[in-house]
Amino acid sequence: MDGAAAHGKLDTLKWLHKNRKEGCTTAAMDKAAAGGHFEVILFLHTKRSEGCTMDAAVNASRNEHVEILQWFFRFYPRMIHREKVIVFAKRYNYYLMDWLHRNYQASGERTVLAEINSSFYLTPPETEELTT
Repeated sequence: MDGAAAHGKLDTLKWLHKNRKEGCTTAAMDKAAAGGHFEVILFLHTKRSEGCTMDAAVNASRNEHVEILQWFFRFYPRMIHREKVIVFAKRYNYYLMDWLHRNYQASGERTVLAEINSSFYLTPPETEELTT
C-alpha cells in the first residue's frame, strides 16, 4: 500500500485496502504528499488510521504542493514541522510564504510569525522593476 500511495495509484490502493490485510504505514501519506497525490491523501485520511509523520508537510512544501500543505495545516496541525516548512517556502515559493504569513498572523503564533516576517525579502514573480 505504501508503494501504491507513493506513486499515486488510487485504484490499486483502494483494491489493496479492500482485499488485503497487510495494511500500510505512515510512509503512505508521507510519500503521497511528496508526490502531490491529493486524492490518495484524502483516501488514506478517511479509510485508514495510520496517519502521517511530520515528513508529510515537509515533503509537500519541498515540492511546492501548496494545496496539500494547507490541508495538513487544517487536519494535522500537530504534525507540522513548522520551521522546516518555512525553510522550503522561503527558498521556493513566494505564494506559500504569503499564505503562511496570513495563516500564522490569524493564529497569533508569534515566534513562527517573526521567522516568516524576517523572510519577506522575496519578490513576487509577477512584480516588475520600475525603470525611470
